[in-house]
Amino acid sequence: MITLFNKIPFRSRIALQMFISFLLLFTLFRLVFFFLNFAELNTLSLNYLSNSFLIGFRFDARLTVLILLPFLLFSWVLSVNGKWFHKFWGYYWSTIFTVILCLYVADLGYYSYINTRLDASIIGLAQNFLISTAMVWESYPVIPIILLMVGLIWAFVKLVQQIHSLKERIPSEKKKSILIYSITLFIFLGIGYGKWSRYPFRWSDAFYSTNHSANQLAINPVLYFLNTWSRVNESYDLDGVREYYPLISEFLGVDNPNLAELNFSRQFNPPVQNKKEPNIVIIILETFPAFKCGILGNPLNPTPNFDALANESILFSRFYVPKLSTAAAIFSTLTGLPDMAIINKSSTRDPFAIHQDLFINQLPNYQKHFFIGGSANWGDLNGFLKNNINDITIHEEGSYTMPETNAWGISDYHLLQETDRILAKESEPFIAIVLTAGHHRPYTIPENISDFEKSGFTMKHRDFGFGEDDYYAFKFMDFALGEFIVEAKKRDYFDNTLFVVLGDHGSHGNHLNLTHGDLTLHSYHVPMIMYGPGLDIKSSVYDGIVSQIDIFPSLLSLLNIPHKNSSLGRNLFANHETEELAFLFSASSQRYGLITNSQYLIHSSAYNYKVFNPLDFSLTPKELEIKSQDEKMAAISTGLYETAQFLRYANSRGIK
Repeated sequence: MITLFNKIPFRSRIALQMFISFLLLFTLFRLVFFFLNFAELNTLSLNYLSNSFLIGFRFDARLTVLILLPFLLFSWVLSVNGKWFHKFWGYYWSTIFTVILCLYVADLGYYSYINTRLDASIIGLAQNFLISTAMVWESYPVIPIILLMVGLIWAFVKLVQQIHSLKERIPSEKKKSILIYSITLFIFLGIGYGKWSRYPFRWSDAFYSTNHSANQLAINPVLYFLNTWSRVNESYDLDGVREYYPLISEFLGVDNPNLAELNFSRQFNPPVQNKKEPNIVIIILETFPAFKCGILGNPLNPTPNFDALANESILFSRFYVPKLSTAAAIFSTLTGLPDMAIINKSSTRDPFAIHQDLFINQLPNYQKHFFIGGSANWGDLNGFLKNNINDITIHEEGSYTMPETNAWGISDYHLLQETDRILAKESEPFIAIVLTAGHHRPYTIPENISDFEKSGFTMKHRDFGFGEDDYYAFKFMDFALGEFIVEAKKRDYFDNTLFVVLGDHGSHGNHLNLTHGDLTLHSYHVPMIMYGPGLDIKSSVYDGIVSQIDIFPSLLSLLNIPHKNSSLGRNLFANHETEELAFLFSASSQRYGLITNSQYLIHSSAYNYKVFNPLDFSLTPKELEIKSQDEKMAAISTGLYETAQFLRYANSRGIK
């Protein structure tokens, strides 16, 4: 066998050895990924595991061929007997390995962070480099990881040197070398193509099942990153917008539908006038999934303060955010539009979508505040807010007297206490938006906070989706909310204020099935309350489907504030002839969904969709038969998809 191997031409022999080396390394990386996420992936059946590893192996082989192609095509330029041949290709192999190793390490951290493999949306984190770097430093063992990477790179360099040191012992005939080289190239190209089919092996082949974990295990993160990178050019289909305009304008109740002008505006004129303009405080809590909330069914009482408020509020028990992203939550809340950004996951980071028609600008007599514990440059919120709201006051790091807790700035407790202190000084009506960040890695809780005890965690909490650090940060966030209300009740502004409290997004929950992958409802279902005892807001439970884009049209109507609505959000308190619904969108897969009281439609394209029971959270949910009413809902879903993409750019370009 060794003698036969030595008869292979030198270039082909190097290509074969590097192919085996890279393929073994990528297989090792996949095994590392599996064991680091063993608690999740060991629940997969043997069939899922075998399919995922097999598909993953094919992706790894494809990536390996892509790495080899430059060598196969251009190694003839330099003589194998010259020193530059070995030096140049040695640097090439080592550089490629270093870059890929960095991407694999990033993939491991990225998956532990948001439960999806590395994709181009990580660029959004890199744009907030200092904050992201500090968060990584505080959350992961950076120094040991770097040392391990250096060791792996050193070992790989030695391996490359060993491979290149094996000289051609038996000179090959030129014709024979060309033949063997051609066969080698043809075989490798076939492996890279990946299928005996008209179409090559593609990223979508990894999504071979309804099981999110199985699909994620099959992905090659380097190829997936490159595939998502290629989709950075975001736009809209004007023909699609016009096609669905009659349906969407009817669904929204547009005052004067006009296909030529694509008018979406509706005017709200309250039945009565306010004697005094009410204040508005919107508190957006970091990662606040419904399944972790006591009043929505968690038996461990993890949110006593929120639950107490909810019992005195309008509780929206089936409230959904359009997207799994904090910055997108800000965008959707303020604009009334689903955030359709793909790569950076939020339109606040998109310079082409920075100009928006915000409801808040229809409150001319109001003082406007935005509070964030860290830097408002995160997510480009500072530019987005200041570009659209002339007189807004942004409170961020550097404007507080309290020391920062971690990379995300001051703690939730201090942020909300500072919010109360500043609002207490206001004599005019105000609207304030507060964005917390404490329930986020590294889950730091400041010392010496009176009345808060970092205790109570049990193994039972793990059965309901909590890790220990996660639980205490969640408990502290709820505590901070409760203490804020305690202080607010002492202030003159309290009786004239509507408090809106909601989660920015949910999470997948380790104890729950990822029923629909990146469109699993747990990640989008969050609590929301509207609390205003001084404004005679009666406590009740609103159990219809509600979307985050409905917040401003609804609260302005509730408060009898006249306004024009040109968004896709609707007034929840109006009598609608069409069914209540919420639109969901995944930036990772670009699938979208529509949830109603009785249906959950998931689209991979306009005419390719499936219908499920929204209450079916099994691992393999049953697909329902498509009925005539489903077809209309599917048309509304696609109409919202097309229109949302259009409006976020139409606003920037002055299209009304």
